[in-house]
Amino acid sequence: MLTAAQQLKRALEQELPQITFDEDVIEYFAGQIDVDGDADEDTVAEAWSPFLISHHAASDDEGAREVCRNILGRLRSLESADADSKHAADEAAASASARAEAAEATSSRGCQPNSETAEVSGLSEWLAELSVSGYLAKAQLWCKEKKIADVADVMRRSEEFCDAMEFKKLERKRLLKDCVSRQAPTSATPGVTAGT
Repeated sequence: MLTAAQQLKRALEQELPQITFDEDVIEYFAGQIDVDGDADEDTVAEAWSPFLISHHAASDDEGAREVCRNILGRLRSLESADADSKHAADEAAASASARAEAAEATSSRGCQPNSETAEVSGLSEWLAELSVSGYLAKAQLWCKEKKIADVADVMRRSEEFCDAMEFKKLERKRLLKDCVSRQAPTSATPGVTAGT
């Protein structure tokens, strides 16, 4: 997996192929982005603008802000692609492990798979909808361990689920927000208050 500076260098090369930044500038740029990869665009743009203007990547602060926004977007895409490839490898390993466990459990009991080894209803669709399908195999194993039957059960234990999946900050936020929105009351009686 690439370091933050390497990912930033790649994003800069993609966004500004005609401009070369030395390693010190790239390290400075990387230092302006939070450790967890989040970046406040205004803060980063303010720090990067003089360099972008002096390297002729932009002619003024507004142009530098736009270039900065594009670079941060590319950086997020690269981080997501790296995470997807890592999670795909993890998923393949976990999936193979889960299949082996299920086969062993089935053959040792001489019976068909039961609810403990069956796929959780709606899980793959829900994870895909939230753009975290790379965690499917790990999620299936977690559900098996916790004897989870369906997505509603996962949603009720969303904090625990997020911890177990080791989601990135934004993935976790997206999943928790979805859980809250689905559990919110669907209707309220207007004009009725407690005690009336």
